Amino acid sequence: NNPSIQEMNVFPNPANDQFTVKYNTSSSSQVLVEVYSTEGKSFYSSKFNGTQDVTLNTAEWPAGLYLVQLRNGDQVSSTRISVQH
Repeated sequence: NNPSIQEMNVFPNPANDQFTVKYNTSSSSQVLVEVYSTEGKSFYSSKFNGTQDVTLNTAEWPAGLYLVQLRNGDQVSSTRISVQH
């Protein structure tokens, strides 16, 4: 039984000073939450156990598109979010 991310929501999109990454996983295994700019610069990286709601403060981030990526074992789920100020 491989761990898997079953659902991933990022809201609000576009974001202003914060957004939330909400996901469900099939186990309590570790999930790595990462956010990158379109140029590949890392803006956030943290590990969590099991299903979580992760709220990120983006007030200091430059406006633009970002890639939100969740890693759970060999599985990667990703989506884009726009940050506007």
